[in-house]
Amino acid sequence: MTRKTSLILLICWLISPPIVCSQHLTGTCGKNLQWSYDSIAKHLDITGSGEMDLYKYPAWTNKQLTICSLSLSDSLTSIDDYAFEEQALTSVIVPASVKYFGKHAFAHNNQLTHFEYKGDSAQANDASLYNCRSLRYFRGHMRMWAYCDAIDTVIISNGYACESYTLPTYIDNTHAYTTRLTGKYSTQPKAVQTLFLPKDLETINAFALCYAVDLGGITIPEHVKTIGNGAFLHCTSLDSLVCLGQALSTIGDSAFAHCTGLSYIRMATIVPPTLAPNTFQGVDKSIPVYVPSGAGEVYRMTPYWSDFFYIIEDSPATSLPKVISSFQQQSTDNGCYDILGRPVNQSTTHSIHIRQGKKTIVVAY
Repeated sequence: MTRKTSLILLICWLISPPIVCSQHLTGTCGKNLQWSYDSIAKHLDITGSGEMDLYKYPAWTNKQLTICSLSLSDSLTSIDDYAFEEQALTSVIVPASVKYFGKHAFAHNNQLTHFEYKGDSAQANDASLYNCRSLRYFRGHMRMWAYCDAIDTVIISNGYACESYTLPTYIDNTHAYTTRLTGKYSTQPKAVQTLFLPKDLETINAFALCYAVDLGGITIPEHVKTIGNGAFLHCTSLDSLVCLGQALSTIGDSAFAHCTGLSYIRMATIVPPTLAPNTFQGVDKSIPVYVPSGAGEVYRMTPYWSDFFYIIEDSPATSLPKVISSFQQQSTDNGCYDILGRPVNQSTTHSIHIRQGKKTIVVAY
């Protein structure tokens, strides 16, 4: 080989990009679980079945690996304490097979924006997603996160059980983690805007969702029997309250106090739920309250419901009108109509009617 050829080869070698070989690290993370790590993609893949056991099989936790993406086996049944703490995950989907989430399992993943648990039943330790500051979308157990300031969509799955905190029969604010709905104790609070409650929920306990100042509307599932004291206290952006089903019997003191954004209430219960004196304190009493056909007079005669001026009989909670319909001119034998333009037999207490086809409001007291 001539000197010139050698020189050319040397120059080509110097200017050529380095060839990086992907390194796959493998190991065991449970009795029947295996893990594989791609060092180029920074992807961790867990295969096999059963419980994770990082105490017996330290796996990746002592190798200082950076994990940007994660695949979990559909047969994985548990995720250990601190398993994926301080990683670079951006999105996590956990299969329904997982029945246990360990303490700080996904804590301090500051790039994590999407977390979704596919199952309906699991035990979750305190703050499995602690301090995930970029998290926006969450589906899982309310107890799973704390100090996740950016959350704006929460879907609470059915059937969770965790010590005294049980869904779908109980929502409790005994522990500070539930205030993550408001960011009340966060350094950079951003409240939840969308909340989907499980369809089998039976009780919303005292102060469960208080001060969720960005919550835009709430639909109470049909099996809810009780809404506790202060449950939605100071939810100032709440613009609608829709209660489905016939189960609701009690709405506690200050449950919706100072929900100044409420524009309408829709009830499906024929028997009015029992209210306390301050249940709707600070709420505009001129907003319409839609009740089932034939229940209007009962609501008007029931303490504290009678404070609302416009109790309007309508079909059960299937449509969600935001405004009162404009007056309509019709004719009947007595010429008396309700505010929606429907004929009524006679004026009733605390209601507004139109008489003789004229756009004249008659208030009967």
